[in-house]
Order: sequence, then C-alpha cells, then structure tokens
Amino acid sequence: MEKIIFLLLLLTLCSVVISVQKYVTRKYNLKSTHFFSLILIFTILLSTLGQSLNLNQAQAANGLHKEKATLVKVVDGDTVKLNYKGKVATFRLLLIDTPETKDPRKPVQKYGPEASAFTTKMMTNAKKIEVEFDKGQKTDKYGRYLAYVYADGVMVNNALVRDGLARVKYVYPPNNTYEKKIRESEAKAKTEKLNIWSEENAVNTSLTSAKNIKTAKHTATTKKSITHYSSKKSKKSSRAKAKKEYFKNCTALRKKYPHGVRKGHPAYQPKLDRDKDNYACEVR
Repeated sequence: MEKIIFLLLLLTLCSVVISVQKYVTRKYNLKSTHFFSLILIFTILLSTLGQSLNLNQAQAANGLHKEKATLVKVVDGDTVKLNYKGKVATFRLLLIDTPETKDPRKPVQKYGPEASAFTTKMMTNAKKIEVEFDKGQKTDKYGRYLAYVYADGVMVNNALVRDGLARVKYVYPPNNTYEKKIRESEAKAKTEKLNIWSEENAVNTSLTSAKNIKTAKHTATTKKSITHYSSKKSKKSSRAKAKKEYFKNCTALRKKYPHGVRKGHPAYQPKLDRDKDNYACEVR
C-alpha cells in the first residue's frame, strides 16, 4: 500500500514539474535543458541545506560539538598526545580504561599492547582527527584533557570497547553523554568473548595480578624488617617507652632504618606513609 501511494505521489510530482516546465519555457523563452539545469541546481542546494540542518540538530540535541586536532603521539590505548589549538596536549579517552602498559608501578597487563596498537592504527591511518568534550570538566587532576576522540568520524573510545580492548570505567556525570552507547558495545564484546573478555574475569585477573606482585614485594620487605627488628628484641621494652623520633623525610629515616618502619614504631609518621599501608618509607 505504501509503495502504491509513493508511486502516485511520484507521478503527480512529475506531472507538476512538466507543467511548470512548459509554462516557464514559453513565458521566459528558455530551452528545456536550461530549465532542468536550474531544477538540478535547486535540488542540490536544498539537499546541502538539509544535511547542514540535520548536523546542527544532532549537535544541538546533546549540546556537544567536535573540534579539529592532529595526532602527535599515541601514549597507550586510552591516552594520546594531540596538537590542539596550536599546542601539544595530552588527551585521556572518556568513559573507558585499557589494560596498562606505561604505569611504572605496574607490570604490562595482558592485552595492553594490543590496545595501544589498535589506537595507533586507527589514528595514524586517519585523514581527520577530531575531539569532542562532554558537558562536565574538561581536564583531570593530571591536567589531561578528557574527551571523545574521533578518527575519520569513528569514535576511538567506543571502537576500543567494541573490540574488547577496553572496558567502561571512570563514569562521572555529566561527562557521560555516550555512556549508554559504549555500554552496549561492551555488552556485545562480552557476549562475543573478544580479547579481554575471552577469559572469565580477564580484566579483574590482570588487575589482581599486578596487585599480588606489589603485595609480594611488600611482604618480602616486611619480613626483612621483622627479622631486623627481632634481632634487637632485647631493646623492645625500651623502644616502647622511648620518645617519638622525627625525621624530615624518608631519606633521613632510611639512614637509621634502611627498611623503613611499621606503624607503632617510634619513628613512624603518617606523613611518611604516603600509600597509607601502615608502613613508612618501605623499600620498593
């Protein structure tokens, strides 16, 4: 039924165009080819205007807009350096987290290199790079820009998640306009068991692995400290009664206590326990 109605409308339109063509060519002494050329130009202009209006409406719908940038360097899967407004700046991809490759405190995590390679391939092959800020803050505590990054119109944030090389993380409204879209991509990647989702709890496992390594190092250091402390057991009671010892920093403290000190020790100071693990100035 809809096809029949469409055909009838099309025939009616053709009839109207032919009638107008006859009238215009007679009155203004134009050739038919000139008339149809004018019709074609008018149609192209109308189409261009329509596309422009649609683009403006889409941007107005979420209040966001894209800005041009150029690639300088890919740091890792979710971090890139771009030339933005004439200056080189670091951009952190919003709403996602890829396995670590650059954190000096952690080992390289599984699928981290693959995520970096994915981002590198997308962005180095792109003819056009764009960034899009959300409605909240534009930078994080490290001074990095927080944005959605596009390579030839394709959102890199979402592409990483869809390929199972990143997960949804760090969701802080109102910087979450595309949260639903990216979560849908994550759900599909999980269902298809892509990359980080190819093993059960793969992401959590990689993060736990890094944590376990850190814990093991800390345990080894603690054992050394306990041995050192136990060798002076005879002084235990006098230490308990001793006055607090104060050191300007960890360098000064380690001159006397090379392995650091635990909470409860006369030399322990909260300000020297930066990671809040009840152990000050431990050797890592």
